[in-house]
Amino acid sequence: GRLARFDLLRAIQRLAECFHKWTKRHSQKLHRLMEYINSHLHHKQYGFIGDPWEDLQLVEFVDADWASDNQDKKSTTGALLVLFGPNSFYPIGAICKKQGCQSLSTPEAEIVALTVSLKDLVFPMLDLFEHVLQRKKVVPAVFEDNEATQKIVRTGKVEKALGHIGRTHEIQVPWTCDQLKAGNFTLVDCHTKAMAADVFTKHFVDPMAWCHALTLLSIFGSVKYVGKHSAACSPTAAVVAGAGGALALPAVPPFPIGPVSPKILSLIHISEPTRPERIS
Repeated sequence: GRLARFDLLRAIQRLAECFHKWTKRHSQKLHRLMEYINSHLHHKQYGFIGDPWEDLQLVEFVDADWASDNQDKKSTTGALLVLFGPNSFYPIGAICKKQGCQSLSTPEAEIVALTVSLKDLVFPMLDLFEHVLQRKKVVPAVFEDNEATQKIVRTGKVEKALGHIGRTHEIQVPWTCDQLKAGNFTLVDCHTKAMAADVFTKHFVDPMAWCHALTLLSIFGSVKYVGKHSAACSPTAAVVAGAGGALALPAVPPFPIGPVSPKILSLIHISEPTRPERIS
């Protein structure tokens, strides 16, 4: 489930953490998860390629939720790796992992998430995609929504505020800064509403926010072809069309809210997702 449907990854990961200290409450959460799966069997994760190889690039969304675990106050690392293009969005892999120790701030948790995701998810894929995309060097784009984290990584000034990370988290942040300076990846500012990795780091209680999170993961209830004419929508808007008409989510730069581009959107009709159950 966590490999075929990335919306299940966080719930499964959080339950797996408690396997050795299982309680009645965990059984209730497991039952709620099974109810969600049973009521969303028609939901599928879609990947589509509509561009030539030369227009495709590796894109990673990385996020962290500071002190998200109420028990031990540890943060959670979340990341999504996709093959992206003007008319392409193909999910490749994802990470949902609790960090090894407590972080003292959001930038600290975000930098740990960035470093771990680069090491465990992005860089191991480069050899494969340099061969697949027939390029001498593939430079992935990493989308980060925390401005303080971006500034620290770009300037490389980590010793004053985050010099303790090497001892506490046992990772070397200067390595991440060096990789950016060497041109091995690019760091791109991402609007919070466009952060596709949010679903791996926090729970949702708002049905529309959950539906938006599923759209960012390219998970839909059903897809039907409805025509060939272009849709009247902004390149940075994701439109979820239901029985009551079209709901246009806010358009925000610099990245589209949803993976569906206007060209692809004009060919599909997306049914309205059902109201989700809370999984915390």
